[in-house]
Amino acid sequence: MTDCSRYSVFKWLTSSFVLASCFLATCVAEVEWSWRGPSGNGHATSADAINTPAKWSESENVVWSADVPGRGHSSPILADGKIFLTTADERKGNQSVLCYDLASGKQLWNTLCHEKVKFAKQHPKNTQASPTVAVLGERAFAVFCNDDAVHVSCLGFDGKTVWQKEIGPWVPAQYQFGFGQSPIVHDGKLIVTAESEADPFVIALNPENGETVWKISRPRKTSYGTPVVVNVDGREQLLISGSNEVSSYDPQSGEELWSVDSKWQVTCGTMISHPSQPIVYASGGYPVKQTLAVKADGSGEVLWENNIKCYEQSLILVDDCLYGFAEGGILYCWDATTGEQLWRERLEGPESASPVYAGGKLYFTNEKGKTWVVRPSRKAFDLVAENQLEEEMFASIAVSKNRLIMRVADRDGDRKERLYCIGQ
Repeated sequence: MTDCSRYSVFKWLTSSFVLASCFLATCVAEVEWSWRGPSGNGHATSADAINTPAKWSESENVVWSADVPGRGHSSPILADGKIFLTTADERKGNQSVLCYDLASGKQLWNTLCHEKVKFAKQHPKNTQASPTVAVLGERAFAVFCNDDAVHVSCLGFDGKTVWQKEIGPWVPAQYQFGFGQSPIVHDGKLIVTAESEADPFVIALNPENGETVWKISRPRKTSYGTPVVVNVDGREQLLISGSNEVSSYDPQSGEELWSVDSKWQVTCGTMISHPSQPIVYASGGYPVKQTLAVKADGSGEVLWENNIKCYEQSLILVDDCLYGFAEGGILYCWDATTGEQLWRERLEGPESASPVYAGGKLYFTNEKGKTWVVRPSRKAFDLVAENQLEEEMFASIAVSKNRLIMRVADRDGDRKERLYCIGQ
């Protein structure tokens, strides 16, 4: 090959690489907030989230608000300047995905995914649109339960349906609380969990077409916890609790790494891990209350436990302090390593939303729309502010730089949901 030929090939390869890179760049959306934030632990990691608001109401520090049709508890997901939610019209049997503009609150589209379907029996507090949306590339993934089965809908950022797939049954025989487990994405895979007495499973799908990458069986029991992938003990681990166990799997293959018995069968929260030690934390439950710390090295060692129940909401860890907004509206602070109770404070329940840490502050919200803004402290409860927004809040707060995105509902007359952007 001549030098000229080599140069032509090199130029062609270089041009192709640049074009491919540009194409990929245009197809990869920036995900600002996924379920439980960028790291799956409730922390806002953006360097811009340093001055998040501490005070608000329906008229104070409101950047914008927008009506949300239907009923749902899915938390706001932020990507590429957009907000994604799910909602349901429970009278008509419809389930949809909504998209809003993050800057203005304008609704961009409303895509109907399921129409005139049969809904399973559920707890009065639950909805037929509780799982939170996952985003990968320029696609949004919503999980719905209807007609005794779990379905995944893949939508483009233009609101058009790319593919839909039924991934398995969901028929709880004992605890008919309704579906609620959210999908997550990791390393080019969409991971969905469905635990009931029918055929409980965790499945990893190819997000391009919905084809199965791997699928594992879970104990034949009903639970509601959303998994998380963390790097702990020197390797990536897919963590999930429920069905009387705390378990770890290899997110690449689905192979079980270890499992430890727990006292609860049913939980709804997502597990968290210690940032510098091989320790993971989980809480349940039903029918037995328990919070525990487990060594994540496969030894099966339970480092500490107590009989506190953080059932629907997840735990959060800041500066080696583990916080749990427990049943009855009591906020606990434990030493994350030893489990020693450092303090407790009675707030007000009931509680469902998972806590968030942003701008050096912790946000704890109850089902009545009240949020306590708290400074992390080992010594005592340090209240910054107490805020009321509408009358109902089950969804967790999402953080966009120095703004908070909150899904709430007004029960004055006919129940109406709204989306708020709170900022200073």
